Amino acid sequence: MCGIEKNAITLMNALVHTVLDLPPWKSGTEFWFRASPDMLDVSANRARELLRDPSWRSAVVYRDPVERFVSAYKSKCELSDKDGREHCHKVFQTARPKPQLVADALLSVSRAPPAPHCTRFDPHWAPQACFCTGLAETFPLYSHPIEFQNLTSGLEAFFRGRVNESVLERVRTLLRDRRAVTDGSPEQGEHLTGEQGGLSGHEMMQIRAQLREVYREDYAVLPVPSDAAAVEEERKKHIQEHILERRLQKDARKELQSQPLQAQPEQAQAPQPQPQPQPQPQ
Repeated sequence: MCGIEKNAITLMNALVHTVLDLPPWKSGTEFWFRASPDMLDVSANRARELLRDPSWRSAVVYRDPVERFVSAYKSKCELSDKDGREHCHKVFQTARPKPQLVADALLSVSRAPPAPHCTRFDPHWAPQACFCTGLAETFPLYSHPIEFQNLTSGLEAFFRGRVNESVLERVRTLLRDRRAVTDGSPEQGEHLTGEQGGLSGHEMMQIRAQLREVYREDYAVLPVPSDAAAVEEERKKHIQEHILERRLQKDARKELQSQPLQAQPEQAQAPQPQPQPQPQPQ
């Protein structure tokens, strides 16, 4: 299983612990990436050989790059996660990481000279093509490429027939009761990937072009839909937001105009100076 930050990584690690029946973890280092090639002392070349072996099943969860960016922004920059400052405010060196600022910073990183290209990024913002020994090359080798929107059915199909019914039932529990995932992981009580709301249409229209360039490798490799439909949807959303804002302003003016004018309290006038008697000529 290829684990990519912001692509249900907590769920996938929890599934690994369940399927392999690993002992209870005592720290984050005992929970994360226990079945990764590095932890299993499997080289990148050997991992690619296993991907080509038809007797092995392999899974990778991929996601629309812009949707993944929004998820990272909401969880890290808006501090839904306790490590948000480390992975957003510190990375982008600002106390107020607005979407435009983050997108501009990522674009600068992606355009920076010589490689290694992927090491310039914090993992939560790195292109998906940077993961799994180079997803740009290995993606076609996975037996189960799972689109994020089909997460539950895709992962259940991946395990079905390869684990006994008792284990499969525990897998189904994790897939359908997402709170069981965070309750049994170092993320206890924190958000679940995909639960955050999105950005406004105006914000998305401002940053989509930059993100398209930052994640150009992902768009070239992953079978995500063209973002033309998303751009049109964001344009409509932006127009609706603008119309709503104008309507609210108009209603506020009407309400203000309909209110009776309040009589102004009379101000006490200062006493007028009395004319002084003029001296009479002698």
